[in-house]
Amino acid sequence: MRISRRPSRLITGQVVFETYGGANVEPAQDIATVPTNGRSVVECAARITLLTHNAASETRSDFAPTWSPDGQYIAFAQFDYPDSLHIWTADQHGANVRQFSAGDGFDFLPDWARLACVI
Repeated sequence: MRISRRPSRLITGQVVFETYGGANVEPAQDIATVPTNGRSVVECAARITLLTHNAASETRSDFAPTWSPDGQYIAFAQFDYPDSLHIWTADQHGANVRQFSAGDGFDFLPDWARLACVI
């Protein structure tokens, strides 16, 4: 598993990030969290929690996760090849996933300042 260069740290000590991995040549990306208080790389790796599960998908990847200002939710982009790129939200544990944007356009890089206007 490789970790994104764009982690989003939460004040409560969790980092949300996108992972790259799996057996595919073009690996699926998932959203994951890890506590920031690990004492070693091995300990941190053992405490990673996947919030999405795209390893079996050949067409779907989740990326660009970001915490809501209150730390209760995560927004992320989901690309479902070849023609769907939208914003999704989930609670901090990865449950209650819902599609936020829809339509023919491509929506990515969620921004809570803009999302809050319509949530």
